[in-house]
Amino acid sequence: MVARIQRSISLLLDFPRLAPHGLVAGTRELVVVGLPYIVVYRLANDDETVIEILGVYHSAQDRIRDFT
Repeated sequence: MVARIQRSISLLLDFPRLAPHGLVAGTRELVVVGLPYIVVYRLANDDETVIEILGVYHSAQDRIRDFT
């Protein structure tokens, strides 16, 4: 499970805008294919070379509460 999540995150190195915009402004949410997990991240600078992982959440988890 951890390896699959790590592989999904590694895609962001080449495609930082891969995931759609998240529920919270300025975030993106990458769905881990085949698992019920979502990686919430943001692009930390203008040239998209720094990706900040804000959390890895189970899809049934309340993510909004963590960001408000």
